[in-house]
Amino acid sequence: MPTKKVPLKRAVAKAAPANLRKDAEQALLRRYVPAALVIDSDLLVVHLHGDTAPYLALAAGPPVFQVLKLVRPEFRVALRGAISKARKEGITVSSEAIHFNHNGQPGSARLEVCPLRQVPGRKQNYLIVFKDAPRTTRGSKVTSASRLEQELATTREFLRTLIAEHEAVQEEMQAASEESLANNEELQTANEEMETAKEELQSSNEELTTLNEELRQRNDELEILGNDLSNLLVGVQIPVLVLDRRLHIRRFTPLAGTLLNLIESDVGRPFHDIASTLSLRDWDACFLEVLDSARTVEREVKDRHGYWFSLRLHPYRTRDNKIDGVILVLLDIDLIKRPLLAEAREPRDYASVLLESSGQAVIAFGPDERIVLINSGVEKMFGYRRDEIIGQSMRILFAQGGKHPAGRLQKMFDAPASRPAGLVLDLEARRQDGATFPVEVSLSMVERTQDKLAVAFVADITERRRLEALSELYRGQIGALAAQLITAQEEERRRVSRELHDGLCQRLASLALDVDGLAAEITPISARTRLRTLQTRVIKASEEARHIAYELHPSVLDDLGLVISLKALCDEFSKTESIAVRFKSSKLPDAVPQEIASGLYRIAQESLQNIAKHSKAKRVSVELTVPDHNIRLSIKDDGMGFDLPTVRGKGGLGMVGMGERARMMGGKLSMESRPGQGAEIAVRVPMEWAK
Repeated sequence: MPTKKVPLKRAVAKAAPANLRKDAEQALLRRYVPAALVIDSDLLVVHLHGDTAPYLALAAGPPVFQVLKLVRPEFRVALRGAISKARKEGITVSSEAIHFNHNGQPGSARLEVCPLRQVPGRKQNYLIVFKDAPRTTRGSKVTSASRLEQELATTREFLRTLIAEHEAVQEEMQAASEESLANNEELQTANEEMETAKEELQSSNEELTTLNEELRQRNDELEILGNDLSNLLVGVQIPVLVLDRRLHIRRFTPLAGTLLNLIESDVGRPFHDIASTLSLRDWDACFLEVLDSARTVEREVKDRHGYWFSLRLHPYRTRDNKIDGVILVLLDIDLIKRPLLAEAREPRDYASVLLESSGQAVIAFGPDERIVLINSGVEKMFGYRRDEIIGQSMRILFAQGGKHPAGRLQKMFDAPASRPAGLVLDLEARRQDGATFPVEVSLSMVERTQDKLAVAFVADITERRRLEALSELYRGQIGALAAQLITAQEEERRRVSRELHDGLCQRLASLALDVDGLAAEITPISARTRLRTLQTRVIKASEEARHIAYELHPSVLDDLGLVISLKALCDEFSKTESIAVRFKSSKLPDAVPQEIASGLYRIAQESLQNIAKHSKAKRVSVELTVPDHNIRLSIKDDGMGFDLPTVRGKGGLGMVGMGERARMMGGKLSMESRPGQGAEIAVRVPMEWAK
């Protein structure tokens, strides 16, 4: 089907009315709308409309947008007065006709200043309109007298406006002075509040000093208890050697030093570096059995001179029942062992002398549990006469219903090939009068030519149990006191920090803003300078108060969490001490309890302070990881290091506080260091709350 064609002339005719209307509107605007300017409240030109060239006089040099510098000199006085009146009264102001010359041609125009509608949040704008006015002529020339009269009237009006503005400024200055006095009073109040906060801090420090004194007294009591235990070990003349879990020498009694050829400088050395004088060859197997199975191992050994000893290896248990080392005890059994081995050669009375010289109660019995031999120590300990106990069962010496050593040795009698070399038992003994008391029984097997004989060495451990219980009680009291001290310290720090941050700092910040706003409104330089100085002092006081609040308790720890807090602490330490710090963190659980985060933060803070004071380190590494459902914080430096065994137990309250914080969190604090190789402090806390 053919398409109908539209003539070109008809299409052009349809488009013509729209273009004509637009062109007509533009022509009317150019011809009949007067020239105008739009200025802001700072008298800067922001928009031009129409032909403004007759009314503006651009000067040579950099371009300016200040309207009083752009307009012709003839308009400046009238324009300044009109703007001032329009700004003050908020109305449209018109001027008289102003005569001027443009390109040699005389002209006349009236000024009209109109405030535009103000947009909220923006400056007030004004519209300046230049309206052409008919010139008053006398023989086609404007008389100078009329122009001067016009300028004089305009000047008078402008002077009146200036006088009114001057009086308004004086009133504003008076109000500013009164406001400055009020600000000074607020500053005085702020200073008084800071003095009050200082007194509160001083009171808190006195309370902490009192708590520290109590803790020191508890430590002195614990030290006395430790001395009592040491003197007890020395007094009973028993060689004792204590090893840590790595089998390094921790401490030993004088008899152990004499017997094992040890000196004071051997503390901290591995036990394997010491040339043993005993005949035992499987030290490693014995130590491994004690550490792995947590049971006591006993061996009968000889020294280089042929003297017999009963070697007992006990597990070293911590307060939370963890195995943290080995206790080595040597008992002299030469007086018993030698007669038994040489029974055919030695007379029996010689064996009795040896038995009587032993400091322990010694009981020998056969497979039928019948007692065949005792020493005088048994009579003193149990209250039986020798003739009353010989031939009796071993069971009469131990509490009814409890354990007794004979039953434990039955397998040793039945299967000699599989019997252990020795057993050590903690039992309840019973005297003849029925009183019970704790004893430690060491069992040994002696094979004679015709039969087998078991020997029990019984030691009364009543006093040792009492001292251990007293030590545990004091240790618990000291731990509880330290926990209360740390908790009270953290709560007081958090309270004072919150009051400083939320109260005093906010008021000082608000006061600084008020002073800044007041300084911006005041015109005299001297008053503005004094207000700026006052603002600087207020800002400095606010920063000092905020720093004190941060030192007491960093709010970023509660607001942004442990990782960001530790990162900020490392950055601040690196900036302050000029020591490079590398911080590395793994992803932590979403919600770390406040006491855990605070404890880890304080341990890191104390460690960095110790590094700054003592290590002379150049680089520090801080790592926060999550291995095996634990949070592990490690602080490592490349400083001078130290001999860990030498300084162990000699640390100040800072190290004691870190250990106590780790204990309160249910964690464990460890420390590794060697001279010249830096040091590492690590704390591992189980994430029990995340289960």
